[in-house]
Amino acid sequence: MKIDWTAMRVDRLCGRLTQPTTFRLSLFVSKAKPIPDQDSST
Repeated sequence: MKIDWTAMRVDRLCGRLTQPTTFRLSLFVSKAKPIPDQDSST
């Protein structure tokens, strides 16, 4: 699978004394494909 780096986002979650600073990597998905064999009513 190739990654489109232009659709990536890095979020910086600033820490405090009790929690360290963390980073979250997200990928923008324009159209999600339905997952087969999954009930959509829930």
